[in-house]
Amino acid sequence: MNNSIRGKILVVDDTPATIGILSETLESDGFQVFIATTGEKAIQRAENIQPDIILLDVMMPGLDGFETCTRLKKIDSIKDVPILFMTGLSAIESKVKGFQAGAVDYVTKPIEIDEVLSRIKTHLALRDAKKLLVIQNDLLQVEISERKTAEEKIRELNTNLEKRVVERTVELANVNRMLKMLSECNQTLVRVSSEEELLEKICEIINEFGGYPFIQVGFFKDDSYKNVRIRAEINKDKFSTNLDICLDDEEVNGLISSDFRNGKLYSSNNITTEAKTELSKRINNTNELQSFISLPLIIESKLTGYLKIYSDSINSFHDEEVELLIELAGDLAFGIKLLKDRSELELTEKELRENKILFDQVSAQSQVVVWAVDQSGYFKFVSDTCEEVWGYKPEELIDRKKYLDMFREEDKEHLKAFASTLKETKKTLRDNIYCIVKKNGEIIWVSISAFPIYDSNNMFVGYRGSIVNITDRKRMIDELIEAKSSAEEANKLKDSLLSNMSHEFRTPLNGILGFAQLLEDDLTDSQSSEMVKKITRSGKRLMNTLNSVLTLIELEKKDIVINNSEVDLIVICKHVYHTFKTLADEKNLNFTLDFESEKEPYSIDESLLRKLITYLVDNAIKYTSKGEVKLSIRRNRAQDDAGICIIVNDTGIGINDVDKTLIFEEFRQASEGYKRAFEGIGLGLSLSQKIAKLLGVKISFNSEIGIGSEFIITLPPLDVSLSENLVKKIINKRENILQSTDYEILLVEDNLLNIEVIKRFLKKKGNLTYSQNGRDALELAEKNKYDLFLIDINLGHDIDGIEVLQKLKTYDKYKTTPTVAITGYASENSKHEFLSKGFSRYLAKPFDKKELLNIVDELML
Repeated sequence: MNNSIRGKILVVDDTPATIGILSETLESDGFQVFIATTGEKAIQRAENIQPDIILLDVMMPGLDGFETCTRLKKIDSIKDVPILFMTGLSAIESKVKGFQAGAVDYVTKPIEIDEVLSRIKTHLALRDAKKLLVIQNDLLQVEISERKTAEEKIRELNTNLEKRVVERTVELANVNRMLKMLSECNQTLVRVSSEEELLEKICEIINEFGGYPFIQVGFFKDDSYKNVRIRAEINKDKFSTNLDICLDDEEVNGLISSDFRNGKLYSSNNITTEAKTELSKRINNTNELQSFISLPLIIESKLTGYLKIYSDSINSFHDEEVELLIELAGDLAFGIKLLKDRSELELTEKELRENKILFDQVSAQSQVVVWAVDQSGYFKFVSDTCEEVWGYKPEELIDRKKYLDMFREEDKEHLKAFASTLKETKKTLRDNIYCIVKKNGEIIWVSISAFPIYDSNNMFVGYRGSIVNITDRKRMIDELIEAKSSAEEANKLKDSLLSNMSHEFRTPLNGILGFAQLLEDDLTDSQSSEMVKKITRSGKRLMNTLNSVLTLIELEKKDIVINNSEVDLIVICKHVYHTFKTLADEKNLNFTLDFESEKEPYSIDESLLRKLITYLVDNAIKYTSKGEVKLSIRRNRAQDDAGICIIVNDTGIGINDVDKTLIFEEFRQASEGYKRAFEGIGLGLSLSQKIAKLLGVKISFNSEIGIGSEFIITLPPLDVSLSENLVKKIINKRENILQSTDYEILLVEDNLLNIEVIKRFLKKKGNLTYSQNGRDALELAEKNKYDLFLIDINLGHDIDGIEVLQKLKTYDKYKTTPTVAITGYASENSKHEFLSKGFSRYLAKPFDKKELLNIVDELML
């Protein structure tokens, strides 16, 4: 008698003689035998004992063998148990009926006991072989996925960090995207239960993780490759599957080339020249798709179908990416075949040996450690790469060390909790970062992937997974983070410096230019008046230089926010005209305006357009010593869309052919160096071109040496016409200036020089009270009633101007009272920020008397 139990066998028969023979023989051969004499008892006993195989008589009272088999196969816990029919029936129809009910084999009565034993052992061996194959395939897929991950990571580590921080970041993102896609696809291959589910999941993963907008899997229905069954297709998150299409001869010759028929990929990096008949049948956005790659699906050495991936960019598929996609197509073909083969119970020893050899080769060539542990945590398998990564040989770990022994003490409790969660949720742990301790005591960073393992009875038996050494990558990431942090800190310091520089220049300049303007208005002595004008001119020159530099920095940082509003182009041109009229008069230039109409409404960022026109007019006056400068607006009637042109003409020095290619470059002038003949730092035209691009308008010019130049700003036509009421509001907003002089105005300003200037500017506009800090200003506002607030933003160590505004808006009597932000922070971003905080208007220092008076009159309307 064999004392070791080789398995549990349930014998279902109503014949005592048969039961006796089978029981005695099977038990003597080491099997544990259980008996049931009816179909009902067989079902009950099978659920209780969970046999390894069932011997079932066909002819029985009550439930016959066929019905009993059918019911057993509906029970989840025993549906995979092999059932062997025992019968005296020899008709083919009876055997077919038995196989249809779920049996795997027949034993004909009278029973040959040796035959029974042989068939039992064969089917048990097949069952064990199937389990072993599943385990080997799981380990193989994990190893393949981790090998790809490791190879990509190693290639990344060879890149020069200091020279290519930005490029490395992009490359890392692309690699992670592809690796994530491949990892998800490989996980899907071993989890899905049907071919349809596999194909749809693969398409979803390629779309989600690869970022490709359109993916298609098709199977050829015959060897002509013209009739295609679309099995899975994703476009704009929608599937349409199991549809047939027929390609015409042109498409077959182009898309399914001879190379493709031989198993090679076919791709196009510009499908705008390819036939699109087949694609246009599937989707409506073919113009958005610019390139594609069609990967053959080779199953059992035959071209069975294709995996087609489209991109919305030209030249999307580069060599490395193509290699990974070829591997993906190979994995997909393997998954399809695997699903088809799952119904086959006979797996040869040769296939098992080849899979093991492949697994060993992949494991030996990669830098990934594949491992398996039992429910107690002891290593049961570890790949040979563990010696290179951990310093241990496999035999030093298997059955000798626990998985947790490899980690630092401070990480072990966390890992225990995580392992418990994996066991309960049956989820997979992917790419978690930890430290492990090598045999020599060295600590390295690793990326861990793991999943729990359950047997056929759903009993937990341990974990499997992989570990990748990412110490170099972790060091690189830490360096990138540190570099990014340093760059951000430097950027903050630079922004702070620029803001403070703007404030510190503009605040004293406001006093200088303000008092100079007051003196210019009051002085009658021509000599003194001329000196004041020179002070004003020098101050404005300094201010223009500062404005140009700060504007250039803002444009290069791309920090300027476009804020379109309804404006009158004529009003803007008039404003620029008045700004430069005095300068033109001083040079004895005839500065004129020329408009075709009385109003020219448009929607654009007023501040940026005014700067653009200002730079062009300033440039024209600077380079014109005699003659005239003209600012005009014309309709561009040469085109059907009738855009608007703002034109600056001058009779200046002109531009030679060589300089025409340079004038829009930064810091370039008609004359340069120590002997340059003109003021400025050469930023005007460069800034003009940058602002034009930002606004979406075009600058062109014509010029001739000694004759003059013409610069043209072409604005595209308006999409929507402005209403007459809005036009009237735009045109009249600066003309309907009230002459009231009884306003109560509160000025909040900490600079006494600026207080004095503003008091003198507004002496005819009402009663002005001032406060040098925010807290005193709020007390004054609470005690009195003011019609207008002029608030400096930077008030020294006191609360700033924004806080003063927020406090004022909490008073019911000031909820609608107009407020003006007066500040040396003069960037476009600062302007938008202050207006978004609730200020009615924004006035950058230094400002002239007319600017301040216009704002006061507008707000008091």
